[in-house]
Amino acid sequence: MADVFLIAGLGNPGEEYRLTRHNAGFLVIDRICELKKITTPPEFLHGGACWRTTHKDAHLILFKPLSYMNESGGPIRRVMDAERIGVSDLIVVHDDMDIPAGRIRIKTAGGHGGHKGVASVIAHIHTHRFVRVRVGVGRRPPGISGSVYVLEPLRGEMLEKIMSGVNMAAEAVFEIIDNGPQTAMNRFHQIKEDES
Repeated sequence: MADVFLIAGLGNPGEEYRLTRHNAGFLVIDRICELKKITTPPEFLHGGACWRTTHKDAHLILFKPLSYMNESGGPIRRVMDAERIGVSDLIVVHDDMDIPAGRIRIKTAGGHGGHKGVASVIAHIHTHRFVRVRVGVGRRPPGISGSVYVLEPLRGEMLEKIMSGVNMAAEAVFEIIDNGPQTAMNRFHQIKEDES
């Protein structure tokens, strides 16, 4: 029986949030849909938007929770229960202010680092041992709160940098599925970081 992976991108629903730092996870799901040439509208299941596709021998469920970021864990848990997906086959994609824009990092366990969407996932699935693909959005400048910074509309060079990271994150998802997270780390963590 082929493996079934749940690829959950974190973000906020609504056009006003689409091109913001906090929606990096949603943008990665969009990019995977482009790469897999998915043009059909999503199914709306378990509190989110869902697309199904294949990658080599694996079945993929591409999922955007539509509950707003801070409640992302509930819809993800419902998909896992309904589709009988184990934690080892869950990949969560999200933004990360501790990583420079245009870079990504992969981790297989650990805390939420202050990210409320990741905290919600941990709370609902009762473990921190799942793969995350963290899309760098850069540190907030002094005097701007994190909540304001991640919801600012992206433009110009910053948009280009973050979309470069989004494209890299989509490639990393496929690498994780093909060869495991450690191989993906070895590949994507070698990329030299820009000064930022």
